[in-house]
Amino acid sequence: MIFEEELRTLTNMSFRDLIKAVIGLGVVVSSAVMLYKILTLVTWCESPFVVVVSGSMEPGYFRGDLVLLASPSRPVAVGDIAVFKLQDRDIPIVHRIHRVHEAADGELFVLTKGDNNRGDDRNLYDPGQDWISTKHIVGRSTAYVPYVGWLTVLLMENLWVKVCVLGLLAFTVITSHEEQV
Repeated sequence: MIFEEELRTLTNMSFRDLIKAVIGLGVVVSSAVMLYKILTLVTWCESPFVVVVSGSMEPGYFRGDLVLLASPSRPVAVGDIAVFKLQDRDIPIVHRIHRVHEAADGELFVLTKGDNNRGDDRNLYDPGQDWISTKHIVGRSTAYVPYVGWLTVLLMENLWVKVCVLGLLAFTVITSHEEQV
């Protein structure tokens, strides 16, 4: 069996060792959360990176690409690749700014479009909404890393993959033990 030694380790653990392992798992998770929060401060962006989950931005970005974001000080412009989040929708959208409209009061509104889509994104916005406010934009693309986000795509689309990966990670952290000197 592949995990025979790990299972033996787990069954032979004392309660104290199990608690230490669970605390170690908590440290790993909290370290990841802290790193994410530090990235939000450095990039001035509520979401410092997103994963492309559809083919709407091909050939620029493909499914599974990790897009790094920042919130630059300059105003939005046509051609910028923006990530925006609409009300009551969990998943942010990565699309190019197609048009910019300035209202009489000076507020900027944008119309977005996926590079691989025939039409603009008005069908994604709320009914009757032709533009989105720049307040909906969480960041703009600064760089990308191809293929790095494929695990995220798989986790989003398959519950069983999510359960297996998280279970395997927890099992590995709990059964790993430091060599005592």
